Amino acid sequence: MRLDMFIGLVLGFLVLLFTSVCGNVFLYFKNQSLNKELARIDTLLNVQNAQIKALELDTQNYACDAESLNNFTREKYKSVMSEHEVESCESKLAEFEKALGIYEKR
Repeated sequence: MRLDMFIGLVLGFLVLLFTSVCGNVFLYFKNQSLNKELARIDTLLNVQNAQIKALELDTQNYACDAESLNNFTREKYKSVMSEHEVESCESKLAEFEKALGIYEKR
């Protein structure tokens, strides 16, 4: 009877050992696949961060360009804005001609 118990314990231990080894092998391969997925996602994240940085720089350049364009537009049409301050028709016409620049070619 003792021999049967010993064989049963050894077989139980071997089954337990086999299942734990199989479980560890499964977890090892699962870990490897998750590490590959993590590396892929990390690369994708770095690419997206670089794109966001590039867009941020473009936005800053656009803000600078918008300010210079606003200044250019204000300077170009300054005479048109002052047109409302002029009283006589001749002076208004002169201001319009100056703003449009159509009579400068004559």
